[in-house]
Amino acid sequence: MRLFAQKCKAISIIGDPDQGIYGWRSANAGNLSQMRSDYRDVHVVNLEENYRSSTWILKLSMAVIEQDSARFAKSLIGTKRWGTQPVLRTLADVHVEARWIAREIKRIKGMTGEMIQERDVAILVRTASLTRPIESALASAGLRYRMVALSLFFRLICRLEDVNSLIEKRLKIYWRTYA
Repeated sequence: MRLFAQKCKAISIIGDPDQGIYGWRSANAGNLSQMRSDYRDVHVVNLEENYRSSTWILKLSMAVIEQDSARFAKSLIGTKRWGTQPVLRTLADVHVEARWIAREIKRIKGMTGEMIQERDVAILVRTASLTRPIESALASAGLRYRMVALSLFFRLICRLEDVNSLIEKRLKIYWRTYA
């Protein structure tokens, strides 16, 4: 930043300190802190309106995010309605959780007179080890599902520094296989 700002003594940077979770994509919330340290007269404009999430999701997200005492003070203002209040369930283990998920899908289908189908439901998991019990529970409940895995996609393309090694590995495999 210093090199960019040297000549004209001005620089504009756009970022979101709450996006530090994207460290795998080289995001670093510390950059904003460093900029504030390097440039004492920095002017920060917080973009606080959120156009994607319901107010409930924002409220609950803020309750988690604000527990970080090092976080920059910033609020989120929802432009959407409150929506449906999310439910937090603490269950005994992954198998109990998987069966609960299957029961909830069946309950929602029944409550809507089958207007909501399996294809209308998405189950997001934090780790791949959770998918097997969920698949088993869905199959046992007679629910159709389709697995979509993004981790391989992110693992392959997310880190710029890994691109060269990826290309080298692919070329080695190619040459061994086809040469």
